Amino acid sequence: MKTNGNNTGRGLLAGLCFCLFMLLPLCPIRAEIIYVTSESGRTVGEYNAATGAAINAPLISGLGYPVGLAISGNDLYVGSWDNTVGKYDATTGAAINASFITGLSSPVSLALSGNDLFVASYGGGTIGQYNALTGAAINASLITGMSTPIGIATSGNSLFVSNLYSNTIGKYDATTGAAINASFISGVSSPFGIALSGNDLYVAIYGRNSIGQYNATTGAPINTSLVSGLKGPFGIAVSGNDLFVANYSGGTVGKYNATTGGVISASLISGLVTPTGIAIPKSVPETSTWVMGFLALAAMVILVRHNARRRLLAGLFVAMSVIWPIGAVQAEIIYVSNESSGTVGEYDAATGAAINSSLVSGLPGPHGIALSGNDLYVGKSNNTIGKYDATTGATINASFISGVSSPYGVATSGNDLFVANVNFHTIGEYNAFTGVAINTPLVSGLYSPIGIAVWGNNLFVANWYGGTIGQYDATTGAAINVSLISGLTNPSYIAVSGNSLYVSSRTSGLIGQYNATTGATINASFISGLNGPFGLAITGNDLFVANYFGGTIGKYDATTGAVINASLVSGLHSPVGIAVAIPETSTWVMGFLALGAMVLLVRHTRASVQG
Repeated sequence: MKTNGNNTGRGLLAGLCFCLFMLLPLCPIRAEIIYVTSESGRTVGEYNAATGAAINAPLISGLGYPVGLAISGNDLYVGSWDNTVGKYDATTGAAINASFITGLSSPVSLALSGNDLFVASYGGGTIGQYNALTGAAINASLITGMSTPIGIATSGNSLFVSNLYSNTIGKYDATTGAAINASFISGVSSPFGIALSGNDLYVAIYGRNSIGQYNATTGAPINTSLVSGLKGPFGIAVSGNDLFVANYSGGTVGKYNATTGGVISASLISGLVTPTGIAIPKSVPETSTWVMGFLALAAMVILVRHNARRRLLAGLFVAMSVIWPIGAVQAEIIYVSNESSGTVGEYDAATGAAINSSLVSGLPGPHGIALSGNDLYVGKSNNTIGKYDATTGATINASFISGVSSPYGVATSGNDLFVANVNFHTIGEYNAFTGVAINTPLVSGLYSPIGIAVWGNNLFVANWYGGTIGQYDATTGAAINVSLISGLTNPSYIAVSGNSLYVSSRTSGLIGQYNATTGATINASFISGLNGPFGLAITGNDLFVANYFGGTIGKYDATTGAVINASLVSGLHSPVGIAVAIPETSTWVMGFLALGAMVLLVRHTRASVQG
């Protein structure tokens, strides 16, 4: 019996290794990655953004002198002097379509915004707009008559373009191509690559071998020599507080502090051949994938010695039962605040099934909610904002922010938390980590603001009694258009996706759809016949609506307004706010493997113990 017990234990350990080893390719252990084009080397290389170590220096080779670079998910877009934009697999480097877009004129810079791919044609003096999935032209001449455009970047509905020979940065409407200010920033000595982070616009100034920092709203200089002493700065990229610079003449990629310009590593990557473009994926693998990697490495020795088939099967289930909580197997999740019951519930966004209908309970009249990472913010009728763990519902700080007034609207953007104070008629801005006030009031003189939404540097506010949607600068609070949309009946909550602005009206039972740039009506009765529509949330092409009087969450097609499920979640108690969380794909894979392992366990547990 002692021997059998030892064998069983060894088998379980072996099973753990097997499970982790099989999952490892699905949850690759990677630090943040940086992709770099080498113009003369005709390659795109892949590197570790923390250490600069090469992951795959010639990830893609044999290109036609690549310059521009952009990434979305696992799709890597490369613009080359051979007048094409190619599309490649960012993991393997395999060509998806080497001639994804053709007929261009020196596409030296690329930028992505949702499903739109913008291409700067250096030779043609144009900016073209294309479908990032198909390559089809949306508007090949979105902007024309430019002076050698060489760098582009997007933020919300604004498109920034650096013009090499005119020494300017222009700002344009990304939907229409109309100039907002063709000389938004002037007197820049040979501007090349540009990058945005929050309200900061970074410019590679090739003529002065420096990086300049400007206000993305006003164009005012913040620091025109944030980084100096470079060697032909070409492409730049920002990730978090790290600023990466490709030095064309120096053959390096340097890494700097994006706030101070301080050197982190001037030669993070060296030995490159005329590096030009840089791209960094927006998402970094969850911590759980790192944990799995280390466990797999530690367990490999056990696999070599103990690989009995039956014990592996039993061990497989044990391994999954350990890893599953780490990976948090979930579909998209909806969080809903129930005003009458004093709870925040958690539901499956696909099926509406309750995950935990009382994730957070005992709240005094919860209203607006917002999600940032694993932090859930809840506005309450006792005039506080509480902060809770979005996974467990545990209280982090029940009075994270106090002294607000009927906080029905809550929204996050980066490190900023915005709060709509209905009775103060203001919008306040706070630090989302500490709760410290940044600006209270950021915006004042409103008319009972309820819903708020942040889109790029635009802050949209629904004025319940004013019947309007106002648009403000999210950094300064300055009014852009206090009546962007007017004539509404008690506008309640707002959601923004692409260039569409959705507005609920609890009184009229409608969801209206409007142009987020101009305020023009797309469809004032986009969805009708609702029962007190209040909170809104959108993810992908799904629009979720909280029906305050009906006690339901409905799900609709965000393009057509068609009903997907009018009562996706029912039995709620005066639902007000909605927030949606989207987990990493790897957690789905783990869930399916766990289910398979359970079946195997039923069949082989007895054999494992006796063997």
